[in-house]
Amino acid sequence: QGWKVMEALDEAIMARIRSSLASIKQPAWNDRVRKVECVLSFDTPESPDGLFVSMANFQGYGADFVGLDHARTGNPLYLNIKWKKIPKEGDTEMKEDMEAPTKMAIGVEGGFQVDQEQFDYEKTHF
Repeated sequence: QGWKVMEALDEAIMARIRSSLASIKQPAWNDRVRKVECVLSFDTPESPDGLFVSMANFQGYGADFVGLDHARTGNPLYLNIKWKKIPKEGDTEMKEDMEAPTKMAIGVEGGFQVDQEQFDYEKTHF
């Protein structure tokens, strides 16, 4: 059973959310919020279904593991984080201007240039 993202909220779903609001806690200064990668797999916010962060323990789960965490903890509230890569506009011109590396070096003249961002991200949180 895969975890499905809700598109529309009806009154029954809203009532369930309201009853679970007490389980949400605000992260303290020493809490780690695992919002970059799933704690059980290699899913990230760039994965097709995004990453689901538990609002009770701040651990991130891929879509295949949200049901497992829900069965274990009973927590019904997760924040779905999705990042969509959008190539920057000037990428084609930048690729033409870049020369092939002549040195096995990173970030120096004649080497690989990694300091230039190639993508913008459209980030959604639901």
